[in-house]
Amino acid sequence: MSNSNLIRVLLLFTLVGTLSSNYALKASAQLTNGLSSSTAQQRQEIPSDQDILQKIEIIQQKAENFRQTVDSVNLQLQEKLNSPKSSQIVDFSKALANWEQLNIIWRDFTKDLEKNPEFFNLLQEDKIFHDIDQNLDFQKEIIANLAKIFNKSSPSANFEEETQHKFALISTNKARELELQVSQIE
Repeated sequence: MSNSNLIRVLLLFTLVGTLSSNYALKASAQLTNGLSSSTAQQRQEIPSDQDILQKIEIIQQKAENFRQTVDSVNLQLQEKLNSPKSSQIVDFSKALANWEQLNIIWRDFTKDLEKNPEFFNLLQEDKIFHDIDQNLDFQKEIIANLAKIFNKSSPSANFEEETQHKFALISTNKARELELQVSQIE
């Protein structure tokens, strides 16, 4: 083999070695970048304490709005009771809409807590979270059922005063209880 051929072979091996090491470094860098962006994305998915506190504040506002709409519905029911011949329809839509908003933000909040290892055990062990879930379900059921009953023209739509008063107490008390439960989370 001549010197020029030997030099060509050595240059070819050097070039192949350089290309393969450059490729390996590039692949390693891409893998490292991919892992660090994945880790950064996971960190972004875990809500910060500040995000959680902001959501608690929003939940508290939604719980207050919900209680106010329940009070409004009770006033409408009282007016309907005072004027039994009135064809006034009791508007439950705002109460249901406020319940829906509260329920959505509550579910998002609990999902955020599930993602955060610091709060996950609290979510599982603290009774207040379970109580709020049950209270939300109760509120939805009672409002939806009352909307069906009151907005039909049937004999059952005429609540007597005592029954209406009991409903007003229960619904308002449960809405206030929910508002207090939410304030205890913080």
